[in-house]
Amino acid sequence: MIAATFILFLFLGGMTGRGCQPPGAKKIQAGVIGTVNGTDITAQQYDYAVRQQRAQMRQQGQNRELNANQIATANQQAWESLVQAAIFQQAIDEMGITVSDEEVLSVFENNPPAELLAQYRDEQGNVDMDRYFADLQNPAVDWSQQEAYIRAILPWQKLTEIVSAEAVVTDEEIREEYV
Repeated sequence: MIAATFILFLFLGGMTGRGCQPPGAKKIQAGVIGTVNGTDITAQQYDYAVRQQRAQMRQQGQNRELNANQIATANQQAWESLVQAAIFQQAIDEMGITVSDEEVLSVFENNPPAELLAQYRDEQGNVDMDRYFADLQNPAVDWSQQEAYIRAILPWQKLTEIVSAEAVVTDEEIREEYV
């Protein structure tokens, strides 16, 4: 009886294409290791995030080999960063946050990222803003990578500003919580 049930299970599972998945379950895609509100997280994304996190931890530890606890921490932080990125991206999409060309230009002119200005440091470590602005005006200089980076981080900054502006605690709420 057990053997017949087992064979029937294998036969029906193979015919439906579901195998051991419950009825109504979404078919699992190859390479997908998790889903956050409908957004798939792939093994490649996770592997890349883990390698980045471990490299950062090694650099902070002066290139020492990581122990098992540090490796587990890096794995957990990599996963949490992917989940957070998926949630942030969904919020950005839902709120319709976009980045205009004027906003990108404003960042280049008024608040360039430190990583970008690092290329314009002199021997004393001071930023040569004249050279930076000369390159910014030079059409022969390719700014596409820097522009892509700014276009990627600006929506996150806008979302953070919106959330921070709405996260205000009034004096009345403080009194009520205290009581």
